[in-house]
Amino acid sequence: DPQEQQRVQAHEAAHFVVGYLLGAQICGYSIDARGKPSVEFDERTGPLAGYTTSREALDVLCVISCAGIAGEGQIWDGSNGGAADLEQLAKAVDKSAAATGMSDAQEQLNFARWGVFYAASMLRANKASWDAVRQAMAEGADVCGCIQALEAASVR
Repeated sequence: DPQEQQRVQAHEAAHFVVGYLLGAQICGYSIDARGKPSVEFDERTGPLAGYTTSREALDVLCVISCAGIAGEGQIWDGSNGGAADLEQLAKAVDKSAAATGMSDAQEQLNFARWGVFYAASMLRANKASWDAVRQAMAEGADVCGCIQALEAASVR
């Protein structure tokens, strides 16, 4: 379905752009055997390092994790994707609860809402870059091609 493919590209491009802008190292962009694409970040280095013990790193992980939902929501009424992203975020928050003090379910929900809002703000402010990465992904670009498209669009 072409519209579903556009949704997935918008979703993954949002993760890509937000992660890149926050300084996270992008390890890869791939499509699994079922045709599901994903952007992979290095959680051992850069701003994601130590997210289980650092609130700052957990904040970055939250914004990147929620970026796909924010991206879809800006184009369509809501998000079809994102359940796996929110599940990954919930696991990260649970792992870091002792260090961050975030163990209450309502606090975790508000944290995810904050992440969606922050990511949406970044995408609006960098729409040309997000559009360029969406197009690059649609054309089958690899990580380097997506970064080149993002950087070229941000210079304009």
